[in-house]
Amino acid sequence: MDPLHTSKWMIVKNETKRLSKLPEQIKEQMEPFLNRKLCAFKEGEDDTKKIDKFTDETSDLVHSGITPKWNDLDANRHVNYIKYVGWILESVPTGVLANYDIKSITLAYRKKCRQGDVLDSLSRMKQSTSDSPDLASVANMESIHLLRKQDDKARVLHARISWRPKKRVTDHVAT
Repeated sequence: MDPLHTSKWMIVKNETKRLSKLPEQIKEQMEPFLNRKLCAFKEGEDDTKKIDKFTDETSDLVHSGITPKWNDLDANRHVNYIKYVGWILESVPTGVLANYDIKSITLAYRKKCRQGDVLDSLSRMKQSTSDSPDLASVANMESIHLLRKQDDKARVLHARISWRPKKRVTDHVAT
């Protein structure tokens, strides 16, 4: 079965920078594309848990000097959201990237980032026990991330990634 991917969206008024309700006309146009029967997470799962905060002293990894390039920007000249994901993945140890898959990712945007800003990426890795009985002996991982501006330490993005061990070819072969 193909994995299910979902996203949550909101509308923000440009003038006030406050949330706005979705106009009925747009709701009607989107209705054929909505699938209300499927949901990628249940209430109370990782997605709704608050992201831990941390500092230089409590971070495991720091990647400094990240600078947005022109092609990293969207139409409003803010950094495109997918670039943030790439930047936080750069600070994940290669052993984790090689042996784990992303189970879930939660992003909390705090401040806009533009070309000319210089960022630091702070990360902390931690192990957790598997929530699957067949993988009880294998640990899952969780990483917490912070992107912040280098000059004033303003927080741009908090993120949490839950990792699960990659399934090996031998995991699928019956013995």
